[in-house]
Amino acid sequence: MYWRQFLLVVMTTSSAVAKSVRERLPGEITPIIAEQSFIYNGHGPRNAIDLDLHTQSQTYDHGSGNPIWLKLKLPNLECIDEVVEFNSDGSRQYTWTCTDSDCSHCVGEDCRLFSLEVRIEGEVPGNLDSYSDCKYGDTVVLQLLSDVYIMAVFEIALVGKVPASVTVKKNRDVQDFLWF
Repeated sequence: MYWRQFLLVVMTTSSAVAKSVRERLPGEITPIIAEQSFIYNGHGPRNAIDLDLHTQSQTYDHGSGNPIWLKLKLPNLECIDEVVEFNSDGSRQYTWTCTDSDCSHCVGEDCRLFSLEVRIEGEVPGNLDSYSDCKYGDTVVLQLLSDVYIMAVFEIALVGKVPASVTVKKNRDVQDFLWF
């Protein structure tokens, strides 16, 4: 009887762990750096991109009145199609769709509480491919716009095109290096 109970506990635990892992979306780009305005309760920014739906990043203004944000840096200049924020059950909470000028179109219950910006902080090559359905950038910033003092992100995914003018090899090398 003891062994049956032990086996049931192990099987139940294994099933729960398996369900907490988010699968990458087709075309998903892996950030190399995650930062946030402040680490709250030990919930750091890497939790938003670790593919684990049971972890989350949490940031707040800690009474300073400063903006509350999560910043993701990419290994290369990319053309971002959409940004998806997930709930802890793996369902989509917010989806931002990008054009060549911005990523302001959002689907979700409280989109008005956030701004999402794709921007270029590194060097800009002169020969970028032209797309109307994505925004070029090497940095994505999600900012809380409301008076709510805390922002929690279970998972966030960046989906994009790989422009022909950008070398893919560097991106693959960085992704292989990132697995932890």
